[in-house]
Amino acid sequence: VVIGYERLDPEKVKEISGIGEGINIFSVNLAVARKHLLAEPWIRDAGIRRDFPSKIEIRIDEHKALAVIDFGRPFLIDIHGNTFKAYEDEDTSMPVVSSMPVVSGITYREWTAGNDRKTAFFQAAMQILHLGNKENSVMPNSNIERVIVDKEIGLSLQIRDPALRVTLGFGDYEKKIERFAQIFDHLARTELNHEFVLVDIQNPDRIVARPVSENQVVAGKGGSSEGT
Repeated sequence: VVIGYERLDPEKVKEISGIGEGINIFSVNLAVARKHLLAEPWIRDAGIRRDFPSKIEIRIDEHKALAVIDFGRPFLIDIHGNTFKAYEDEDTSMPVVSSMPVVSGITYREWTAGNDRKTAFFQAAMQILHLGNKENSVMPNSNIERVIVDKEIGLSLQIRDPALRVTLGFGDYEKKIERFAQIFDHLARTELNHEFVLVDIQNPDRIVARPVSENQVVAGKGGSSEGT
């Protein structure tokens, strides 16, 4: 019996453990079987026990993937920001994984610098990802194609729908994202619609939106919009 799986197929879990149907439960080396399970990158922890008279229970705790991070080679990171496996073609078959944002613009050394890992760029990217991971988020991770780390201007987001770049800068991300959602909803209900390629919200009290036609810029302040 396999318990705790979400992304892994239970038959695959059995195969990894080396425990097959019809095997004598007394012949199973539980420690060795657990070691095999822990070698699977998706499995964070595992436990195996004999359930007399005729069963073996395999309990697994899978990594909860949050995003893909690009260090020149893509890896999956979990909800704590830990890299736990290389991102491979077979991972795209998982709908949750295939719609995850990609974090770019940061090196492995910068991501993991320091013993406590609380570097400014690490914290900034993780804050955005956790905000997007919340239920009913105004900017869900599934709609964020890329989180771009820039050491000069801070964070930018590449949004899937509508396709545009949102520059957030440094800090105050929750307020900035909420303000972006408010003004974008306002613009969507006007004749301006959503024909924009870039929205700059480094200052949450003044949003600058660059239209597809670069001959005008729309600036929003305090929830209003005006053409300049």
